[in-house]
Amino acid sequence: FFTALSQLPGRTNMATAESSSEKKPKAGAICLVLAAGFSQLERELEQLSLPATGDDPSEDVSMADTAGYPESRGPSKTVSAAGSQADLKGLAGLPKALLPVANQPMLDHWWGYLSKNRSISEIFIVSNARHYKHFERWATARGLPVSRVVNTGATAPEHGRGVLRDVELGIRRASQAIGDIEGRDLIVFAGDTLFFKDFDLERILDFRAAKGG
Repeated sequence: FFTALSQLPGRTNMATAESSSEKKPKAGAICLVLAAGFSQLERELEQLSLPATGDDPSEDVSMADTAGYPESRGPSKTVSAAGSQADLKGLAGLPKALLPVANQPMLDHWWGYLSKNRSISEIFIVSNARHYKHFERWATARGLPVSRVVNTGATAPEHGRGVLRDVELGIRRASQAIGDIEGRDLIVFAGDTLFFKDFDLERILDFRAAKGG
């Protein structure tokens, strides 16, 4: 998903943005990495960490105290194929975006790509309240200011604001943190998904520029 702040409601129109860009070099894009959702995979991993309640393994799923997640009918094929139950228990409590992929947190793959991209000048992580501390520690370890981690305040799915409102909150926090952002490009990624190795952001930006926005 890609858009430009100059095209969002209440922002400067394209003509104004182009006029201002002639006066000063255009600043780099602002990137919002969304990690505010409540994943079914997270719920299943937390269920595996709970003590058994009986001889029937299915009882652990039906009786598990996993408030804040949708109801599950049992472990998914992803969890069943990912490894032994003992190995998976160590992942309980981690947000999906920080689960390991190729021996490093999924979000690290995005960070390695985005932090080195010259087209991006600011990165913000949007998290729910349930996992905010995880992302706060992640950001601190990588030199990303804690002010760049946005807490939506949602502690359960029913308290969620929805993706568009999460993006709106991220934009507002970016404006508070770095000042005037009118006319800046906005790039939005889902932090708990990965693209193929040949993913090329520059081609997307070039295509957008060629089409005039």
